[in-house]
Amino acid sequence: MKKRVLLLLTPLLMAFQCEEDPYFGTEYGIQNNSSYNLIIFFEEAGEVLIQSQSYQYISKSSNSNSFIPPSEASWFRNNEIKLYREDSNGDLFLTYEQNPILNDLWTPDPDSQLPDYYYYKLIITDDLLE
Repeated sequence: MKKRVLLLLTPLLMAFQCEEDPYFGTEYGIQNNSSYNLIIFFEEAGEVLIQSQSYQYISKSSNSNSFIPPSEASWFRNNEIKLYREDSNGDLFLTYEQNPILNDLWTPDPDSQLPDYYYYKLIITDDLLE
């Protein structure tokens, strides 16, 4: 009888022993604090306008071990980011390039309400573009 009770209780005890796998979410974005509208190209979405004084979400990564810094994010094709501006003729010209991605240029911003979520922002200013 004791063996049967033990066999019945074993799955229940094991269920309480299991812990959820850790989850670390990381979001990447561009904060355009410059006086210029900027353009970025996404592989799937194509050309995206980042208006002056606005934030543009870029991508999100998740991992079960830790937060992923920008330089290790798989989204950044060829480990680079390029931003363009439009001249008076409507032609695009490269105005900012980060190749390779440098973590020091991205501002980390942990979310105090979500301890397992982290934001990295690339803050673009007029000084950075000139």
